[in-house]
Amino acid sequence: MSHQQKSDDNPAKGFAALAKAIREHAATTKPESKQELDQRDRKHLWIQRWGVAFAAIYAGLTLWLLLVTKDAVSLTREQVHIGQRAYLVVRHARLREPLAEGQPQRVTFDIQNTGQTPAVGVKVAGYMDVFDGFPPRVLQLPATDQTGDIGAGQSLSIWQSRINPLTKADFEAVNRDMFSLEGNRFTMEVKGRRLMLYGLVTYKDVFGGDGETEFCLVYMPPSMQTTGDDGIARVFGECTAPGRNRLK
Repeated sequence: MSHQQKSDDNPAKGFAALAKAIREHAATTKPESKQELDQRDRKHLWIQRWGVAFAAIYAGLTLWLLLVTKDAVSLTREQVHIGQRAYLVVRHARLREPLAEGQPQRVTFDIQNTGQTPAVGVKVAGYMDVFDGFPPRVLQLPATDQTGDIGAGQSLSIWQSRINPLTKADFEAVNRDMFSLEGNRFTMEVKGRRLMLYGLVTYKDVFGGDGETEFCLVYMPPSMQTTGDDGIARVFGECTAPGRNRLK
């Protein structure tokens, strides 16, 4: 046999061996039954369901963590704002001259920033008059009453006047005692005609928030006036009406 014939026989033998192996595998391999197919489908279905459930749980936990983180950041920001913002209060209201019958009245008061950061764009509207009862509330400021900025721990002095001369009846009324003693009962009440200093302060803090201070002060008769450690006479006291001295 020639070398050419041997080369031609080798492919034929290889194909014969491959065909035999395929027949043997087919003889030993059984097709899956319907029950086995159903079991496999159910298994795949449960795997898919568990995958969907796990994905939903993971998404829910992720969303919850995002909301919790957002709330924590918002709370921290608000706490910083409350602790560091500006707060303006009205203090040290005092007459520039003693009250006198037939004369106008002039008063000076300080707006002090008790906060940790500056108050910017401060606007003040103050009024002084004699009222029988409490004065009206100031809920809106004139657009032109801007005074500037007040740094942390700093004060700004404002003066206010009432040009109407104090009548004899009003002079006697505003100097009348506010307290009474009936037996063992001591009472103090702002009643009758009284000299009132009242108004509104608005501003912005450095965080962009709006601040507001409403104030209402009443002139106290000489028997109730005191002098503070700073040497400033305390001739005005806060109105007792609820909400008339407030910070926002």
